[in-house]
Amino acid sequence: MTDQRVEEVGDGEVLRITASLVSVPLTVINRQGQYIVDLHQNDFRIYDDGVEQTIAHFSNVDHAFSVALLIDTSGSTAAFLV
Repeated sequence: MTDQRVEEVGDGEVLRITASLVSVPLTVINRQGQYIVDLHQNDFRIYDDGVEQTIAHFSNVDHAFSVALLIDTSGSTAAFLV
């Protein structure tokens, strides 16, 4: 896919960027909210202005994520911490 953008960068200056490869990260879930895994390049079609684009590179990537658990143990919550 190609992506052409025009961005104002300053007093009358214009920055033009042409990219021949655009990353399209996505997550696929079914109607029950379950993740769909093991998808392949031929499972997707990418369109730009109604014109199908070639998928030059496709990969499945597993990203780790972090979870933080915060517990308020101040005096105002002491009655709730049993």
